Parts: sequence; structure tokens; C-alpha cells
Amino acid sequence: MYWKSGLVVAAALYLGYFLSSKPDFAPPAIPEDEYFGEGQVHADDKALRKFEIKVSEEDIKDLKSRVKAGLNRHFKPLEDSRFHDGFNPDAMKQVAEYWLQHYDWKQHENYLNRFEHYKTEIEGVKIHYIRSTPVKSEYTTTIPILMVHGWPGSVWEFHKIIPMLSNPARYDLGKKFAFEVICPSLPGFGWSGTSSKKGLSYVATARIYAKLMQRLGFSSYYVQGGDWGSIVVTAMAALYPERVTGLHNNMPFVASPTFAQVMVKHIVASFFPSLILDTEDIGRLKPIKQYFLDLLQETGYYHMQATKPNTIGEQLYSSLNRFLK
Repeated sequence: MYWKSGLVVAAALYLGYFLSSKPDFAPPAIPEDEYFGEGQVHADDKALRKFEIKVSEEDIKDLKSRVKAGLNRHFKPLEDSRFHDGFNPDAMKQVAEYWLQHYDWKQHENYLNRFEHYKTEIEGVKIHYIRSTPVKSEYTTTIPILMVHGWPGSVWEFHKIIPMLSNPARYDLGKKFAFEVICPSLPGFGWSGTSSKKGLSYVATARIYAKLMQRLGFSSYYVQGGDWGSIVVTAMAALYPERVTGLHNNMPFVASPTFAQVMVKHIVASFFPSLILDTEDIGRLKPIKQYFLDLLQETGYYHMQATKPNTIGEQLYSSLNRFLK
């Protein structure tokens, strides 16, 4: 039990430190420019090139043959394992059968091609984005907004909301204002290119997107994001407050040192709840032991992607890269 006492003492010390410290909210100093393309640094191709999603029938047949071959090698999960050991093979079989028998790629491809797609090169990486521009004569005000998807998503996340934002009158939402919507694919996602060098972090992505918006002629704009998109647009708001007019995200993250304060309070409250919590809130606190067990059991995917991404990346790339040219 000595480790518990030591943990409480350490937590109390850290709690005192973090509660007494004043976090510095000044934006960190970051490079104005980096290069993530192949080989030696060269000037970006700054042209805004129109892009159309077009996957050949041959590639679609090839993908279906791979899915079908996987069905033939299907194995049975342990009884009652559900999703405790990872994605359930029986559920995967149902997904594969849906892709083979019901999913119409061309229908969805044609739907996405109703939007205007572009590619441009920033810091050596080809960035794909959708741009939906309102008919300005129909609206009093046009407001630019950058919307960023998360993992494991894509710009498809926004296919319903884009028309509502850029043409609200069609949905009886008024003619006072409309949004000019920019939806980029994260680097390495969808039809955006990948980095050839280390260091393309969410901060670098925030800088790349700020350059994208500048290249498109926007000096100020709103930003919105979810999951990793939330982290990227939050960084944009912190790094470029003079450009970001407003921020909305649907997956807010708590950053250090605030996160450290929260964790220390959680640890202390697990042993001495009355020191931290009101009486009516004590029963709502998740036991710290269960919290860490959940992290260990449910974040294997995150650890794999953060430390050995090529292990799963090679399999996915060899199967799907034809679709993302």
C-alpha cells in the first residue's frame, strides 16, 4: 500500500504546483515554412488545379476480388468475445458482404463530384480540398469557413452540411448570409498527398491550412473541426488569432497544463474525494483505476499508429492507393 501513499503525496505536490502556476497562453514560436515533399526542397506549385474523382472499373473489380478473397479466409471469433479483442470477425464479414452486394462506388463518386474539387501544393504536399461558393448575388453577406475532418474520416463527413451552408435559401434558411465552404483533406487522408519527411504535426497542418486560406484570398475566416480536425483548427485559432474570426469544434481537447491539473485532481479525488468535489458530485467520479484500465484496453490502435504506423499503413495503402490518385 506504500505506492498508494506515495502517489497521493506526489499528486498533492503537483496539484499545488499547477494550481499556483500561471500558464502562458502566448502562441509558441514555430517555423514560418517547412518542406515535407520528396527529396531536396523546391518551390511549391501554387496553381489551384481542378480535380475529379475517377476510379476505373478495373480498380473497383480488383478491390472487390480482394474483399471476396478475405471472406473465403474468414475465421470465427471466440464465443462471446464481441469487440473485446478488436474488430469482431463476424461483424467484418457483414461489412464485407455489404461492400460486395450493395455498395455502389460509382453512385457515391458521382455524388462527390457534384462539388468542386481542387489540389494545390503547400510545403511540398499536395493538398486536396472542396470549395463550395455561394451565388453571391443571392445573399447579403458571404462568410468564409474552413471545415476540417478527423480520423478515420474524410471530407465525406460534410457532404450534407456543405449545401446547407453555401446555399441556405434552398433549405428555407434565409438569404441574409451564406458561407463559402472550404473542406480540405488532411495530409495523408483522402486525395491529399502524404509527407515524405518526419514532423508533419497538427501544428504544421494548421500552418499549411492557414497558407491555403491565404492562397484562396481569405484574410479572415471561421474554422470548424472534429476529432483531429478539432486539434488542427484550435491550433489555427491560437497561432493566427488575427485571421480566425471564430472557432467551433465538436470534440474539444484539454491541453497541458490544464490537462495536468485535471489529472492530478482526479487522482487526489479518487482517494480523498471531499477535498476536491462537492458532495453531490462524488458519486459521478469514475474510479481512477477503471480510467487507466480503459486507456490500456481501448487505445491499442492509437499506440500502434503513434509508434509503428507502417505496420498497418502498408496493408491499407497497397489495397486502396488506386482509389486515391
